[in-house]
Amino acid sequence: MIKTFFAVKCCKLFRSYINQTPNAYLISYRLNQSIKLLCNTDKSISDIAFDVGFHGASYYSETFRKWFGISPTKYK
Repeated sequence: MIKTFFAVKCCKLFRSYINQTPNAYLISYRLNQSIKLLCNTDKSISDIAFDVGFHGASYYSETFRKWFGISPTKYK
């Protein structure tokens, strides 16, 4: 119970400083790193997805499209 309280408190504190949940921040960070790789390398979408921490290319592409309104393939 104390661990749960601590986790909730940390999430609220994080959100108050960053204005995002820890999960949203992590996704945002990964997507921004992937943009650098899309623009500066010839790596495949699948390789980029795994390089930045996504567990699959389809989830990465779906998330990228939700955040930016365009697929990573078209962005590249």
